[in-house]
Amino acid sequence: MKKNIFIFLLLSILIFSGCNEPVFYTVSNETPPIPPLMPGGPTKFAAVGTTNLYVASARSLYMFDGNEWTNANAPPGSHIRDIAANGSTLYAVVVDGGRGRLMQSTAPALTTWTPSPWNSTVYTDIATVHLSGSGILVGASNPSRSDWATLNLNGSEVRSSGDFTHTGIVRASASSNFYITTKGIRSSTNGALVPGSENIIFTGITTIGSGTVAMSRDGRLFSVGGSVSEELSMERPSNSRGALLYWTDPTDTNNRILLAGTQDLANNYDASDTHGYMELVLSPTGGIVTGNTFKWPGTSPTTVENYERFVSSLRKHGLIDLVLFNNRLFASTIQNGVWSLKDHKDGYGVYWNAERNEE
Repeated sequence: MKKNIFIFLLLSILIFSGCNEPVFYTVSNETPPIPPLMPGGPTKFAAVGTTNLYVASARSLYMFDGNEWTNANAPPGSHIRDIAANGSTLYAVVVDGGRGRLMQSTAPALTTWTPSPWNSTVYTDIATVHLSGSGILVGASNPSRSDWATLNLNGSEVRSSGDFTHTGIVRASASSNFYITTKGIRSSTNGALVPGSENIIFTGITTIGSGTVAMSRDGRLFSVGGSVSEELSMERPSNSRGALLYWTDPTDTNNRILLAGTQDLANNYDASDTHGYMELVLSPTGGIVTGNTFKWPGTSPTTVENYERFVSSLRKHGLIDLVLFNNRLFASTIQNGVWSLKDHKDGYGVYWNAERNEE
């Protein structure tokens, strides 16, 4: 009996001593939560040139001037669904009377908000607004939400002749003439379907150095041109959330990375550490390199200083959008406000946490 007790104690000591280092190591890399200055589930970001960055959450609109965030003059309505900018004009989809309408104002003052011209009498409930290479695109539905379409700013439909299978816009590439719908990728100039994209569910689209790329829901990366061509895919079990950013290292412009937002297969926004984003290292000119695969941040070249702190912070949250502004990365999360990658002045160095103004 004594021998059995001794063996049990010895095994217990070995087990706990073997676990001490990783447990303490994990705890040492846990970052303190910061209450977000912009809470809840924010919209995507909208940049007006290189001087002002905007984001909305619920009824509030916020502006970043390169130094600090302030409350901006928000349009009237119960809440803001989406925002986009083109030149000095900021557009906002505002819910009013249970229906979305498009309003606009001139940045940065945003003194007066006025309804945007809208000629469609069919698609009167506006859901989203996007900047594409050909201008502003709007996603809207009929009042019963049984029919969706992508429209130009004036309310005219974007569709190719004789094409009546068009669906609402999901995302657009601001620097190319392509956008994603729930049924494939289309041209923003005439609505023509890009061959090969019609049976793929896409979630994100952007432009890198070698051209336009798009991510499918199941984590595959495609190049987009006269057709779509699959390049590579994320490791499983990860889905693409849709946030895509072509990032150039401010300290070394040869380091170029495609950041792709991820989400676990169960679509639990904040229940695991398979969220945040993955990185695809590109060539110094921004092209896809044969043999490179998506990786978690932390191995050079990378966006973060410490992988473990990334795991304990942003990797726990699903992302709506990513943006690089004034050499700082910002993330709009699904449920936990706006985050940023910076020195939060708490002794942990540069890492991801909820954004706040420096005191």
